[in-house]
Amino acid sequence: MGHLIKYRLLQFLREKSTMFWSLAFPLILSTFFYFSFGEHAYDDAFAEIPVALAETGKAADDSFSRVIGSLDGSLLSVRQTDEKEALRLLEEGKVEGVFYDTEKLVVGASGTRASILGSVLTSYQEQAGILADIGREHPERLEQAAVSLLRQDDLMEEGAAGGQSLDLSLSFFFAAIAMAAMYGCFPGLQSVAETRANLSALGARQCISPVHRMKRILAGSLVTYAAEFLNVVIVLCYIRYVLGVDLGGSMAGMLVICLLGSMTGVSLGVIVGCGSRKSQELKTGILIGVSMVSCFLGGLMSPDIRTMTEEYFPLLNRVNPATLISNAMYCLNVYHDRGHLIQNLGTLGVMSAVLVILAFLLVRRERYESL
Repeated sequence: MGHLIKYRLLQFLREKSTMFWSLAFPLILSTFFYFSFGEHAYDDAFAEIPVALAETGKAADDSFSRVIGSLDGSLLSVRQTDEKEALRLLEEGKVEGVFYDTEKLVVGASGTRASILGSVLTSYQEQAGILADIGREHPERLEQAAVSLLRQDDLMEEGAAGGQSLDLSLSFFFAAIAMAAMYGCFPGLQSVAETRANLSALGARQCISPVHRMKRILAGSLVTYAAEFLNVVIVLCYIRYVLGVDLGGSMAGMLVICLLGSMTGVSLGVIVGCGSRKSQELKTGILIGVSMVSCFLGGLMSPDIRTMTEEYFPLLNRVNPATLISNAMYCLNVYHDRGHLIQNLGTLGVMSAVLVILAFLLVRRERYESL
């Protein structure tokens, strides 16, 4: 068995195209993310957020309106208007939300900016007594007090639902790690092709060798799963220690997520390889399409895609491997939500097990009339 594992590992390392997509490409993409987003993650979130302030005339006093107005030019870009005009601006996308003088808020869509606006309202309600007293006794100090009490940094932390600060670049790095795990489908497909006589010349030679078939499959599977897990860990360590991105959370928890994620990616390649006798090129094309769609929905191109999918197609986020991996990292590092973390990891584990069992059932009775 040791002999088989050794040479299967050497064979794996010599597959240049497989190594590029499963290791080199995620490293290159992570580097691009770092230089594109790493130093400017907060720029968009800290830009002035356009909002409308609707005057209904039903408020007991104008304290809330004055506080929101005092944030104009620092955190918010405020347009004072009536309710009808405010809602029209919201529908046209010209403002992110509408504050009512009655201490209510309406937002156009969920997201980081909506979370910040919600935090503004919550923070005001918590500090209403202090701000009202300042407005009555020292109105000239109201703006300074409001900006001090409703600090941007605090609002960003509240937007992370009680976890660490909501660094917008984290979503891209989480998605890059998820992509590295999903690209384990290519080594998985390659390992199947090299054990089946109808898919490669190497597979045909192995089938007539005296080594037991299950021993060959077990050795190949161990190497593929272990090597892909190592690839994902290298990507994780590169992002965390070389690029210096603070992913938060515990390294042990991240390793568990990487393990289950890489298993899911490899298992996907294995089931595609076992499920059809079509050409290797066609199967590779299928896996490219499936993995890229999965990563796209998981937020690789934009975090808003994952948010929109959650809003309109939540069931898709419950079965999409890339989203499950990203969500697990969010639960561990940002939200500190153990319940949803276990749910995401459990889904990945079940998904991997089901795919492996199906692949085993497809190949266990396979026989060849001639080689």
